[in-house]
Amino acid sequence: MFCRKCGKSIDDESTFCRFCGTEVVASVKETRIEREYRRNNELLDKAKELMNNNNFDEAREILLDLSGFRNADELAERCLTGAVDYRRRTTYEHAKGVLNNDGATEAELLLAAEDFETLGEYEDAQELTVQCRNKAKEVVERAYTNACELLNGAKASSEVLSACEELEKLGDYKDCKELALNGRSQIEKYKRYENAVKRLDDANSVHQLMDVIEEFRALGDFLDSEEMCSKAFEKIYAEAADNAKYNSVEKKNYAAGVFEAIKDYKDAEQRAQECRKRVEELNAEKIQDEKDADELELQYCLNILKNPKAQIAEVEVAQDRLVLIKEHEGVEEALVECRKRLPVLRKKHKRNIIIRIAVVCSIIALIIFLLAFAPSIRNA
Repeated sequence: MFCRKCGKSIDDESTFCRFCGTEVVASVKETRIEREYRRNNELLDKAKELMNNNNFDEAREILLDLSGFRNADELAERCLTGAVDYRRRTTYEHAKGVLNNDGATEAELLLAAEDFETLGEYEDAQELTVQCRNKAKEVVERAYTNACELLNGAKASSEVLSACEELEKLGDYKDCKELALNGRSQIEKYKRYENAVKRLDDANSVHQLMDVIEEFRALGDFLDSEEMCSKAFEKIYAEAADNAKYNSVEKKNYAAGVFEAIKDYKDAEQRAQECRKRVEELNAEKIQDEKDADELELQYCLNILKNPKAQIAEVEVAQDRLVLIKEHEGVEEALVECRKRLPVLRKKHKRNIIIRIAVVCSIIALIIFLLAFAPSIRNA
């Protein structure tokens, strides 16, 4: 129930009002007026709580409904000023939070500057407006600097693309549009460079490496194209040097050809000449070795021919072997000797065969005679 003097809510069992000390007159039933009074007091308390929570618009609506009740009208007026103060304070705090945020964008800082401007002379809003605009300029300049550094230091097409996108976000600031346009025109060149680098890493033949060198040369003085060219040349040089170590005509010829392909690199031309010279020496050694081998073969055959007891098969073998080295000096004379001796040996061999056959036939005839006349001889 409520005190009939001060109107404040007190316990139903109270004898005196705990606020003003007025004696409480007990009533059997709460009247309509008392119910209305209690409801208004509850609404007034709710409005005050809303005001304490900065919900001024909702509190004012309640207070306007309570117009004429206690100090509701006064509180309603306070809601108007409170709402304005609250909005100004929250606007100020939000804008200041943006200003103090190191990660704030240019757009956010410019909006914060506008918020400070709307506050007029509220606290230091005018000073903070200037700070916001200055910081927005700094953010743009920093973004411009970062984008330029990324573009200038780009090693890949993706980095160039990112730098161009950042410059394009800055719109008409300084030369952003021009830089972005130039950057995009270079993306294809970066892609060619990246492809050449990949081909250099994957190359496994001199031919592929020479193609890569041509690609880097076509790029001109772009990034480290010259260094990549040198890397490709070094791979080719190493391939040639590795083959040049072998004392083989095939390997030396290959090394010479590779060195000649890069004759302007290091001492490649000199190394090529050395390889060619060594090939000539190896060929000369090979020819000499062949001559020596042919000479040994000739001597072997001559030894057969010098043997007066040499059989026809031995002379035939000697003749066949002499034919294989017929270009060697002295072989023709030996072949002539073979051609002279072979008919004689064949004739002699044929005569020996006839003699052997005659002997065998005589022996067989004698055996047959003995077998046929042996009984007669015994009977006689």
